[in-house]
Amino acid sequence: MAGYDLPVRAIRAQIASALNVVVHVERLRDGTRKVVQISEIIGMEEEVITMQEIFRFTRTGFDTEGHVIGRFAASGIRPRLLERLDELGLEAPPEIASIFPDSGRRAR
Repeated sequence: MAGYDLPVRAIRAQIASALNVVVHVERLRDGTRKVVQISEIIGMEEEVITMQEIFRFTRTGFDTEGHVIGRFAASGIRPRLLERLDELGLEAPPEIASIFPDSGRRAR
């Protein structure tokens, strides 16, 4: 859409509707790159794209070779993406579905 003078809100709305998940990769102190956060885009509030954290990498220390160690932890909030899969008749992998409570699932 080059050459069009679109308002910033319209551009942000297009981005929010085109993306579902944001994966944040960071260079850690040991020089390695690691996924440190996975969030989903849930919409817009006024001019701001809103996101909800799904997973976060928590650093717990360093191993004997100086590499960062840690683990992923779920936020505990059921991602809306799982509801979208359910609406499409698709099932999330059991490893993912078992992490989040089923309170948001529709009865069939």
